[in-house]
Parts: sequence; C-alpha cells; structure tokens
Amino acid sequence: MYETVRPGHDLAARVSPVDVSTLQERVYQSIRLALLRGGFEPGESISIRALAKAYGTSPMPVREALQRLVAAKALVQTPDRLIRVAPFTREIHEEHIRIRIQIEGYATERACFGKNTGLIPRLTSLNRDMLDAALAHDVEAAVAANQTFHFEIYEASGYPQLLDIISTLWLRSGPFVATARRAPGNALTIFETGFKAHARIIEAIKSRNRKKARYAMGVDIRTATKWLENNYDFAEDTR
Repeated sequence: MYETVRPGHDLAARVSPVDVSTLQERVYQSIRLALLRGGFEPGESISIRALAKAYGTSPMPVREALQRLVAAKALVQTPDRLIRVAPFTREIHEEHIRIRIQIEGYATERACFGKNTGLIPRLTSLNRDMLDAALAHDVEAAVAANQTFHFEIYEASGYPQLLDIISTLWLRSGPFVATARRAPGNALTIFETGFKAHARIIEAIKSRNRKKARYAMGVDIRTATKWLENNYDFAEDTR
C-alpha cells in the first residue's frame, strides 16, 4: 500500500534548496563587470525591470546588486528612487586621475616582482587584441581588452586589498572611459596610443624595472584620460 503524500508535504526533504545568494552574486558580478568595461555611461538611468528581463530573473537579485553598487558609490539613487550611473564631473575626473596614477602605478611596481611566468605573454596578447578591435572600430571589445590587460597587472601585484581599491576606482571611471564609443572612428587614436604605452609597461615589467613600470602606467592613464577629457562634454553629465 502506497502512502498518500499531501501536496506540499515535506517538500524541503525532497528537493534541493535554491541558493539565492549565488544568483545574487552572479548578477552583481555581471553588472559590476559591465561598469568596469563601460557597459553604462555616466548619468545613465538603470531599470531594474529591464535588467531582470535581460538576466531572466526576478527583480530581487537585480535590486540587491544595484544597492551594493550604490553603497560603493558607482551608482546613485535619486530622491524619486531612480538609480543612475554616478555622474562624472571635471572635479571628480581630476581627482580620480591623480589617485589612479599613484595606486595603479604602485600595483604595477609590485607586478615587477611577481612570479607569474605567464603574465608577459598574456599582456602581449591582450594588448594586440585591444589594437585589433580598435582597428575594426569595435570599441566594446577594445575597452574590454584594455580592462583585462590592466587587471592582469593589478592581480599580479599580489595584494588583494590593493586590487579591491583599484576596482572601486574603476567602477567610477569605467563608464567615463566607455564614452569613447560615441565616436568609434576617432577613438582609434586613444587605443593606438594605449597600445604603445602598454608595450612600454610590458617591457618594464619584463625587465623588472619598477620605476619605468610605474612611470609608464602613469603615462598610460594620463594620456588616455586626457583624450577623453578633450572629447567629453562634462556639462552634459551634470544634467
């Protein structure tokens, strides 16, 4: 004689629990990476409903992820509860450049002493990928290759907390960098210049010349952001 199981009876014992926190973390990491790689522009409004639809999830994990990014100051919540990418004013721009040059320069110095033998080939390949994408006017791929190039170096510093600090800065500056997509033809200049700067960084790391490595990273950051500054309407971002 078979036992009759009432609907809903002891379901917890018969099914595997769904790890909601894992889903929230995946959504968070995806949005975070999009910000790092300029998937959103400064001041852009972000729709929880639209993101949830894109991810095929309920709004809850998206809302949680966005709130974490608001706490990190990558996003802002307006009084009417709209969520936007943090604006990028000229003052913030200058402050970020100076901080990034110091911190990312130090991380590059540290990478010179790393024991990761595959670092140089990976950096060389990523640098080539960035230029090839730029030559094809694929700004999205060029920005992604550039971001991966930089973070390969910062991870090689061997300081996880330093990497966290740099990531937070990039969450703010990534959307600004991605405004290069507005003029993909003109943007080729920034990536051609970046390719040469990256080559100098690679050579300095390879020769373990920490002073040259730090200097080359500073030049790369300053040159790239200067081009963006000259091609970006800061007034538009204060709307």
